[in-house]
Amino acid sequence: MVFVLTSTSPLFYFLAVIFPGKLEASLAGTNLGVVIQALILSVASILVVINGLRTENLQTVELSIIFLGTYVAWAAINGVLLNQSWIGALSLVPLVLATAFGNFSMHDIELGLAWSLAIISSGALVIATFFDGLTQCRADKCLVFEYTFDFGGSQNGFSISVALLGIALVFVQRSFRRRLYVLCLVIPLAILGGSRTAVYTLVSVGLVQLFSTISQNYGLIRILHKITFIGSLGLSLLPLFMTFSDDAFTSRGVLWRSAKQLINDSPIIGNGQSYWTHQFSSQGFVANYGTHNIWLDNLVAFGFVGLSLFMFTLLSIRRRRVNSELYVLLATVFILGTTESSFQLWKLSGGIPFFLLILLFSKEEKSLIQASNKDKSTRRN
Repeated sequence: MVFVLTSTSPLFYFLAVIFPGKLEASLAGTNLGVVIQALILSVASILVVINGLRTENLQTVELSIIFLGTYVAWAAINGVLLNQSWIGALSLVPLVLATAFGNFSMHDIELGLAWSLAIISSGALVIATFFDGLTQCRADKCLVFEYTFDFGGSQNGFSISVALLGIALVFVQRSFRRRLYVLCLVIPLAILGGSRTAVYTLVSVGLVQLFSTISQNYGLIRILHKITFIGSLGLSLLPLFMTFSDDAFTSRGVLWRSAKQLINDSPIIGNGQSYWTHQFSSQGFVANYGTHNIWLDNLVAFGFVGLSLFMFTLLSIRRRRVNSELYVLLATVFILGTTESSFQLWKLSGGIPFFLLILLFSKEEKSLIQASNKDKSTRRN
C-alpha cells in the first residue's frame, strides 16, 4: 500500500497544486477551505518526499524554489503585518518542500499533467451535469457555446488551469501528432470554460509549439522562442505602464486604474492578499477576484517587497541553459497574466505556473547535462 501511494506521489503533487485554489474559491476562503487545503498539501508533500527517500534520489534544492519559498513566507508575514489571513500561505509550505526535495522524472510530470487535466475536466462535467454548474454566460464572453462551466467558483479559473496544464503537457510530447492531439483536447475545454484569454493563449502558443516540432532550422526556432518570450513579457507589462479607458478589455481598465491607486497607497508592503476581494466586491466591479494582471496582482497584494521576490524567482528560472522552448511555457504565464490573475497563490490556478516550471526546468537542465556527458564519453571512446 505504501509503495503504491509513494509511486503515485507525483499525481498527488499535481492535484495538490491545482485543487487548493479551487477549494478556496468554492468555499469562499472559509476556515474549512484552509484546513482541507493544508491536509491535501501535507499528504501530497509527505508522499513525494517519502518517494524520494525510498528511491534514494532526493533532488538538490533549486535556487528558484528558494525564492518561491521566500515569496510564500512573505505572503504569510504580510498577512500578519496587515492583520489578514496568513494560515493559507503557511499551508503552502509543505508543497514548497515537496518541490524542493521530491524525486520527479519527466514521465512522472507527464502522467501528473495528464491525470490532473482529466480529473479537473471530469469534475467540471460532473458539476455541470448534476449540480447546476452550467451557467449562462454574458453575450460578450461566450465564444461558441451558450453556456459555460462554473467550476470552483470561477469560469476563468477553470480555463486558466486548463491552458497552463495543457501547454505544459504539449511540451512534454515530442512528436507533432501527439502535440496536435493534446491541443485538440484542451482547446474545446478552454472554450467551455468561457475564457477568451485562455483560448487565444492555447492557439497562439500551441502554434509555436507545433512549429517547433516540424522545423529543421533550429536557429530559427530559438529566435521564435525568444520573440515569443520577450513579446509576451512586454504585453503583460502594458497594464502596469499604460492608461486604458475604464471599459477597455471588458471593464478591465477600471480594475487596472483602481489597482494603481492602491499601489500608491501602500507601495512597499502592499495591501494584503485578501484586500482587493473584500474592499472591491461591494463597489460594483464586473470581476472582484483580482486585478486581472500578474504584475498588478503582486503589487496590490504584497507591494514591491513581494514583487522583488517574484522577480527573483523568474530570473533564477530564466538563467538556465535549457531547451529554449521552456521559455515558451514562461511566455504562457505572461500572456495569460496580461488580462487575467494567472498567479495568485491563494486562489484560482494557485501555484501551477511556477511550481510546474521549476520542475520542468530542473529536469530539462539535468537531461541536457546528461546528454552532454554522454556525447563527451562517446568522443573519448
